[in-house]
Amino acid sequence: MRWTGTRLGVATALAALGLFAAALVHFFTRPVPPFEPPPIPPHVAGPPAASPPAVPDGPAPGTSAPTSAPGGRSTAPAPPSSPGRDTPPRDVGVPAGTPTPEPPPAPASPTPPPPRPSEPRDAAPEPGEAPEAAPAVLARGDRGREVLDLQRRLRTVGIHTTPVDGVYGQPTEAAVQNYQALRGVQADPTGVYGPHTRAALEGET
Repeated sequence: MRWTGTRLGVATALAALGLFAAALVHFFTRPVPPFEPPPIPPHVAGPPAASPPAVPDGPAPGTSAPTSAPGGRSTAPAPPSSPGRDTPPRDVGVPAGTPTPEPPPAPASPTPPPPRPSEPRDAAPEPGEAPEAAPAVLARGDRGREVLDLQRRLRTVGIHTTPVDGVYGQPTEAAVQNYQALRGVQADPTGVYGPHTRAALEGET
């Protein structure tokens, strides 16, 4: 029994092996179908190209053939004249007798005004007009309004030694002399109210 089972197993294995070998042989020996390329569509030809028109050998309609001149020379026909070619041109110029317009005159440049004459500094007095009188020189013995103005100005600058009475006496003379010494006025005589002393005093008051 033991050997019988072994034989059956071996027989089964051999049978399976034989079936596998037969399957391999059938797979490798079966016929392969031939390769067929894909079909190529037929080429569609386009319309035939138009041939150029034939040029006639004779002259064109409406033109005369060249005639042979004596001596074997051929003369070509004259080109047809276009309408209006022989008509003389119209005269579009200016008719005779018409005056030619002149160009307008150029505008004149404005004339600059004349320079104003400079006025002289020291104008001469007009006829009949009296020149201004120079300030009077006051000295001892004078009287009046100018002496009164002098005495007031001396008091304004702090010299109170003169009375305010309009009389150029010894006190007023001494006050003027004192003012000349204080301000250093030496161009006028001492004690005389001259132009330099007047200018200094009026400049302060």
